[in-house]
Amino acid sequence: FLSGIISNREAVIEYLVRTVNRNPKNVGKRVQTSLKTSRVKNYTDKSYKVLYQGGTAALRYGISSEFSFTANPNKIIEVIERIFKETADAAAYADRYNPSFISVRFAMPSKAYLSSAYNRKTVYVEVPTLYHTIGYEDLLTNYQKILMQLDGIPHWGKINNMLYMDHTLIHQVFPKYQTWINVRRQMDPNNTFINDFIIKMGLE
Repeated sequence: FLSGIISNREAVIEYLVRTVNRNPKNVGKRVQTSLKTSRVKNYTDKSYKVLYQGGTAALRYGISSEFSFTANPNKIIEVIERIFKETADAAAYADRYNPSFISVRFAMPSKAYLSSAYNRKTVYVEVPTLYHTIGYEDLLTNYQKILMQLDGIPHWGKINNMLYMDHTLIHQVFPKYQTWINVRRQMDPNNTFINDFIIKMGLE
């Protein structure tokens, strides 16, 4: 309840951004404290409540990249350890700190042709940060490069600049992408519902 109130207040989030930028080396301690105070041993509810990620202010300032992987225990460990290494290297050599925790969630296989969980049990690994914190763009760019090298599939709705630049990955990881394009063209021959995102991704 308290976190819900706080995450709806822009002044609180703006203060958090200023605090992070003023003393970035304390970010790690703050993240650990936040995780400890918000820990819940057992919580069952409707999915949209379990996945609640904050109020309007937090969502407005929050930004992230998220990638899906096959839900294999060894793969999950490999990905998380690689993120930890990048976080440590960024702090040691670039004085850049991630002001948030890493999110991990699981999903059952999807039948949607352009779903990053298509035909497989999937784990999603998200790297969130905040607009206007020091080096937030570089941070997300580096994580994108790393997670794509580990065969991660970008989440359509997150920051995925690397995907905009190279459609080859889309062709590789979505075997039904051409079928999706053909159906879209059939259902919308006049491109009434075409948009910039579809064009940018080469799916028109």
